[in-house]
Amino acid sequence: MGPDDLIALIEALRQRAQTYDAALHQSESLTRYALIDPLLRALGWDTGDPGLVRPEYAAGSGSADYALFDTDSSPLVLLEAKKLGEKLPPIAMTAVVGYAGALAKQGAWVKLLGSTSGILWELYEYPTLTPKFAAPTGGRGGGGRGGAPTGDQPLARAAQAKNGLMGGMPATEQTMKAYADAKAQMPKVAAEANALFAKAATLGPALAKYNLTLTAPQTKAVGSKPSSVDSR
Repeated sequence: MGPDDLIALIEALRQRAQTYDAALHQSESLTRYALIDPLLRALGWDTGDPGLVRPEYAAGSGSADYALFDTDSSPLVLLEAKKLGEKLPPIAMTAVVGYAGALAKQGAWVKLLGSTSGILWELYEYPTLTPKFAAPTGGRGGGGRGGAPTGDQPLARAAQAKNGLMGGMPATEQTMKAYADAKAQMPKVAAEANALFAKAATLGPALAKYNLTLTAPQTKAVGSKPSSVDSR
């Protein structure tokens, strides 16, 4: 399928999502059948060929919604499917991370992990969880989590690495380095947040006359310990 044909298909799928919005919002299986499967086929993953695509692929104590194969006997990609409009969770919080970890213990290394709700797609490298493509911060049409942290932000990277390890992802040198690098940036992130909070605090009085309330968190010294509480 050429680029023009692929673009035409994507537009047709968007129209289908709008036409059958209510039904697709209620059913993951219908979303898979009507939106996800057609795009996979257009990209060369024949959903009728078990050598390329296997739904409900067993891994560990569960099963991935999709396992996409290349020429190898091991899956190349694990996908988690959601019904149309359902929020895509951070990749480190998805079940596919645990499934990939379980397969890695068996010697089958997955290269990519993804999640999709039919219209929104996110794809990450494994085991680093580096985004291959994902919706940018600030808006995710069709019920996305607008403004959520992306994998390029220190807090998100640290959380992804930590949660991935807890979910069974092997502690590779790349993963531990990503976690350490993200932690090293935390003081800078905290300082920038404090500056933002201080600026927000000055806006509060100005907004009050318009019956708008802006409550900014109190700034805190970077690296300071929580205040002790006397429980006597």
